[in-house]
Amino acid sequence: MSVATKPSEFVPAWQAYDMRMMLRAFQREGLFTQPAAVARLESMLGRPLRRYRDFVQETVATW
Repeated sequence: MSVATKPSEFVPAWQAYDMRMMLRAFQREGLFTQPAAVARLESMLGRPLRRYRDFVQETVATW
C-alpha cells in the first residue's frame, strides 16, 4: 500500500494534501533547474544526464 492510497496512516492530513499538490505539479510541469546545476550533477555522476523514460526503457529491456 502506498502513501498515495492511505496517506492518513503516514502523515497528517495537511501534509498529505501538500504532497499531493507537489506531486501533481511535478507531473504537470516537470522539474526545471539552472544550467549550472546540470553541469555540477553531470560532473558528480561522471556522465551526461538522461531522461527518466530512457532509464525505464533500458531497465525494462534487462528484465
